[in-house]
Amino acid sequence: MVYSILSEARIRHSVAPRQADAVQYQVIWDENGNLKDWTTFVNMDIVGAWGGFLFGTKRTASDSYIGPSNDFTAVDALVNDRIFFRMKYDKHPKSQGDTTFGKIQWTTTSDPIFDDNKSVTFDLIADGRWQFYEINMAEVNSWVGEINRVRFFPCEDGFFNDEFFLGFFEIGTNVFDFSFEEEDAGTPGFAEGAIALNQSIAIEKDVNDKLIVNIDDYGDVQITLTPQTSRPFLIARDISLQLSKVGVGGYIRADAFLTEDSRLRIESGTRASDSSVVIKDGTNSAVRDLGLTDAAGFFIGITGTGTDPDVNYVPLSAYQPTTLEILSLSCTHPKANEPP
Repeated sequence: MVYSILSEARIRHSVAPRQADAVQYQVIWDENGNLKDWTTFVNMDIVGAWGGFLFGTKRTASDSYIGPSNDFTAVDALVNDRIFFRMKYDKHPKSQGDTTFGKIQWTTTSDPIFDDNKSVTFDLIADGRWQFYEINMAEVNSWVGEINRVRFFPCEDGFFNDEFFLGFFEIGTNVFDFSFEEEDAGTPGFAEGAIALNQSIAIEKDVNDKLIVNIDDYGDVQITLTPQTSRPFLIARDISLQLSKVGVGGYIRADAFLTEDSRLRIESGTRASDSSVVIKDGTNSAVRDLGLTDAAGFFIGITGTGTDPDVNYVPLSAYQPTTLEILSLSCTHPKANEPP
């Protein structure tokens, strides 16, 4: 078996604030029905924005594109030498195209004409899963001047009726400070056990494989843990996975991990003053084995509500990965890398 250091790492997203010159142009489709000015599209239909992403269906194998209808604030190409975006590409079942590359064109304040002299291609991963793309524009000779508009071609050798989904699109730089702690970002609500977990834990089906969790006062949700005998940090990772499958509110980015003194801590996926985590006992519960309650089922750990972000706080990236997406990086769970 190939060993990966990620299999024992706690992987989480950064809460670093936006920094000067890090991201100069950014669009995220976080409002249902709002295309955020990406209303110019050719050879596409069923275009829309819903659920946190832009989507569209191609009507031709190539030359299908979408982009903003108006100029955005000009971006200095010399400083901002990266294009970032997150995309999922679904090939049509009858597709016979290669489906290997997409393209981006741009205009500048001094050259407002779109053409392939100002373009870059990128390798496309057409596996029906969300993928993160980073294009090094410093390697593109025509990436000069003040960039003020783009056209996005999701695939140039695909098939008509292929579908694509965009989570965000950014122009900036990858030179920035990366941090997991940021006072202005606010804090999540949490519940933490009272007993250190220093030995392997056995989770058995219909014996102790249940956990009742209420995150952000959404209501009691019972999750089912994966039967296994494993080290505590792997049990915590499985709790994160099962919470994220609930798929709503603070569960989507919930995090379970071991503290420095080996106590289990479960955090909400939201950072707000009304963020909270409540653990309850129930039938076939794992709470005693996880150091969360006493023998009678009463919670014996500590809990805390979250805090709101500072009013001036803006995250470095508009997109925050879900727990499912983060866990897919470690590939330690058979279902962690399924598409959300």
